[in-house]
Amino acid sequence: MPDTVRDKAAYLPNALADLSFGGKLYGLPWYNNINILAINGQLFKKAGLDPRAPVTSLEQELALAKTIKAKTGVPGLLPQLGQIDGIMLGQGLPLIENGKAVFNSPRHVALIRKFADAYQAGALAKDNLFADDNYQASVKLYNSGRLAMMETAPTAAQRTQSDARAIYAVTVVQPAPLGPTKIAQGGYLFSWAVSKGLPAPTQAEAVKFAKFLTSDSQQLAFAKVTGATFPSTQKALTDSYFVKTSAGGAIEDSRIQGAKVARNIRTLVLTGVPNVADLKKNLVDNVEAAVTGKKDAQKALDDAAAFWNRQLK
Repeated sequence: MPDTVRDKAAYLPNALADLSFGGKLYGLPWYNNINILAINGQLFKKAGLDPRAPVTSLEQELALAKTIKAKTGVPGLLPQLGQIDGIMLGQGLPLIENGKAVFNSPRHVALIRKFADAYQAGALAKDNLFADDNYQASVKLYNSGRLAMMETAPTAAQRTQSDARAIYAVTVVQPAPLGPTKIAQGGYLFSWAVSKGLPAPTQAEAVKFAKFLTSDSQQLAFAKVTGATFPSTQKALTDSYFVKTSAGGAIEDSRIQGAKVARNIRTLVLTGVPNVADLKKNLVDNVEAAVTGKKDAQKALDDAAAFWNRQLK
């Protein structure tokens, strides 16, 4: 692990925070991911919208999605509601406080009602809307012209270029909205850690190797190989590779736009609670019922919170 202030200063603070628990660092940050917002400029213009106007909030995304649906008949957005816990955290809405679920507050309910309103307007695509991972569905819809905005990983631009050249040609890329927390969504930090109980010489070599793998030069080299990942070190992220130098299209734009907010990436996960999978499924099931109109949003979140609190006891 980094053993000096100088060692830690090489990494992005948010990446270090993702690997710190109880004030202790448990790994070395490696590469990360981030969401970008790919926009079908043709559909935006058809709806009377400017595809290059900054989209800065979830509320704005949903409003744009409703306008696009009304003007073009095409759904505007496919949010990943199977990860509603991460969406809530990204919006500054806590899940648990003092050992109890608190996601049935008026602010949480208001968020779910915004999704429900967009759903009822037909502004949200329905394909895998409540799946834990709807990346493939999002790319497929966007590449076939059946989705106006795709908030997803930068790798999607590579698929659009290879599978839908006409869509690729009209794609405009922006950073995905940071929201009130200023946290960049889509974080999925990979890291290296050293097992406990190793002989001292072996441990020293392991730490040395981990520092090499996560160094500025190696992280930058890895980012260039993948073309769509982001380093977690300060120096690598300032390299000219992450600054627009040509009219490279949506692939280059995805890298450049993602890098603009890469310092804001956090990997939002629920830790320290029992039966996480069961808790998440219950919350997603209740959110699905609320968004699709089968339950009132307040009742759905109250039911989910009651289930969580029984489990948390």
